[in-house]
Amino acid sequence: MQDEKDRREIDGEAAPPHALPERTGNAGPLAPSDPLQYYLSMVRSIPRLTPDEEHQLAVRVREHNDADAALKLVTANLWLAVSIAFEFRNQFQNMLDLIQEGNIGLMRGIQKFDPFKGVPLPAYATYWVRAYIIKYILDNWRLVRVGTTNTRRKLLYNLNKATQELRNAGVDPTPKRLAAHFSTTEDEVREVQKSLTARDVSLETPLDAEGGRTYTDIIGDARPTPATEVEAEEMIGMVKRHIADFAKGLKDSDRAILEQRLMSEEPLTLSQIGEQFGVTREAVRQAEVRLMKRLKTYLQEKIPGISDFSFIGRG
Repeated sequence: MQDEKDRREIDGEAAPPHALPERTGNAGPLAPSDPLQYYLSMVRSIPRLTPDEEHQLAVRVREHNDADAALKLVTANLWLAVSIAFEFRNQFQNMLDLIQEGNIGLMRGIQKFDPFKGVPLPAYATYWVRAYIIKYILDNWRLVRVGTTNTRRKLLYNLNKATQELRNAGVDPTPKRLAAHFSTTEDEVREVQKSLTARDVSLETPLDAEGGRTYTDIIGDARPTPATEVEAEEMIGMVKRHIADFAKGLKDSDRAILEQRLMSEEPLTLSQIGEQFGVTREAVRQAEVRLMKRLKTYLQEKIPGISDFSFIGRG
């Protein structure tokens, strides 16, 4: 039975290098039939390191940033990325892409590895390899990325499994129960559930049976038109000129509030303004309220129709 299993793995779906038997015979090694098989054959041929060799190389990387030692560690542990990548063969079909991403995680793990902690390198690097592979799957699962935070990535990968486990136990997998299980909010669970059941839709998909209109026809461009941008620039310039004229008739304290607080990119606090003129914070606050009312009235007189004063008052 084992021989039959090995034969199926070789002739059909590829298996991790440590699971593949050596393929030798009178005709010599069999040539792999595809890039994945070739890569697996190459990885299988790389000798493993002994614990002492691994430790010595890791010390050289840790203490001397030795590139040659790092390369030897990476090469000797390529099997680890392959093994972990094959755990995700049902989630992502392009195994070479997963293996490549796992190799990046392996290099990161070797870079962070401390050989003096007493933990074998493969055990430590497994975390980094798996993390990089999972992130790659989530980033490339669909055109629109949905795993944008660590919490959502965790939910995307484990939500279906946890839901099924609750159902098998006779428990209703409500968003509240799932949120408690993952230590997150119900809203996060609902959003990820929507992502799991949704699918990407092409902008060229017809909206009706006739196919006359597509999603492209109903999605507007949120960017301002050139004419709108010019109009906005002209309005900003006009407002700035009128504010400059308004400031000419102000006393020093009011001008300081206008220039150093209301219109400044880095506004001073009420207390800082008060210290300049020897008055209390509350006195400055009241003066600011009066000044804002006067300025709004002034601008409404000079620019009929203006209503947006969000640029005034920075709290």
